[in-house]
Amino acid sequence: RIPARIAGDRILALHRPWHQALAQGLEAAREVHGHALLLDIHSMPSLEGNPPAQLVLGDLHGRSAAPPIVDWLEAQFRAAGLKVARNSPYAGGFTTERHGRPAEGLHAVQIEFDRALYMDVSTLKPHRGFMALSAMIADVLGSLRPALARLAGPTHFPLAAE
Repeated sequence: RIPARIAGDRILALHRPWHQALAQGLEAAREVHGHALLLDIHSMPSLEGNPPAQLVLGDLHGRSAAPPIVDWLEAQFRAAGLKVARNSPYAGGFTTERHGRPAEGLHAVQIEFDRALYMDVSTLKPHRGFMALSAMIADVLGSLRPALARLAGPTHFPLAAE
């Protein structure tokens, strides 16, 4: 544990400015493209299960990103050979909740990769899987950009009245 004063100083000096910068960047992208996507990428310990997920996509159970975006990511990573789970055990956190507003064209997805895919978990040193995973991520995200406008859906909905 760190003293409350130090934690408070870190929140003021690092955490808040970081999230302000993210919000500004997302807003700028939305102004240009009509939508923006934040990928909040993390590593996770190996999960249990049969078979255990190697990747967890978290969208707060559909609240932080348009479902077609997450469906697309899931399909692409599955096609690349990964075992993928959605929202379990990681559904997203502060970042996805704060920045994901799909009805406004702002999407946020948390992505958790099993660190055993790219490192020796006892030494924390990258192994040969590092380059393979890096290439896979680059391929998937490279093909996401041209698909994103279709996946993000309309950001302005027509009004109807009875």
